[in-house]
Amino acid sequence: MSARGQRGMTLLELLVALSIFAVVGAALLPVIHGALSSRADATTRIELDREARAILDRIEADVAGNIDAGFPGQAAPRFLAAAPTWRSDDSEHVILETTTLVARGVTAVDGFVGGEDTSALAIDRGDQAHVLWRIDADGRLVRQEVRPPALDPVDWSIVPVEIMSDRAGVELEFFEPDQWLDAWDSTETGPHHDRAPVAVRTTLRLDDTTGASPLELVSTVVLPVLEAIPEQKAPSEPEKPSKTGKSDKATGSGKTAHRAGAGR
Repeated sequence: MSARGQRGMTLLELLVALSIFAVVGAALLPVIHGALSSRADATTRIELDREARAILDRIEADVAGNIDAGFPGQAAPRFLAAAPTWRSDDSEHVILETTTLVARGVTAVDGFVGGEDTSALAIDRGDQAHVLWRIDADGRLVRQEVRPPALDPVDWSIVPVEIMSDRAGVELEFFEPDQWLDAWDSTETGPHHDRAPVAVRTTLRLDDTTGASPLELVSTVVLPVLEAIPEQKAPSEPEKPSKTGKSDKATGSGKTAHRAGAGR
């Protein structure tokens, strides 16, 4: 067939085809947009969950490693937490101050060691730390650490700050044998003096920047209890019998009696 005999699309047919494509595209656009939005929301939620679990792991480690540093009249409290207050722009407050065991190693805060307290450094305390969790003036959750615990009060304004999150709030609760408490102070004179609670329940809440409901994780840590085992004396060894079948004591008595008889 010659090129002159081929027939192309008319203007009307082209307009009809474009109209069909426009209708189909308009129908698919919300579906595609919804799929992309769901993917973005899922990615944001996964990152939020990863951030929350990392923070919760650090809090759990500091709580589970709680110790009595053993300094006489120590300035670092064993366990101090005020009543919970959620994060806001003007809610600067301390969440937890404690002495705890930490992993040895080199971190950003290892350069600040007890304020160069030679009395503290005289003892091998490289795995002990005085830790402070707080919400700062900018509403950020931060962690500070002095290793090892110092004998004198700490000026936290000069201690390096580790920023954990700018959208997190933390609430702690403390379990006694029969009830949950919203605060704990081991420095007070009373039943909590120099003591840690039986268990600590942590509620961590992270705000979702997409406008969705905040992510909330709850964890309970039972603190280990160390009990002193009474010292047991080693059992005394039984007396070995002599060749005659009598004990040495009995044999010795017999010899004494014989000599006494011979003298008479």
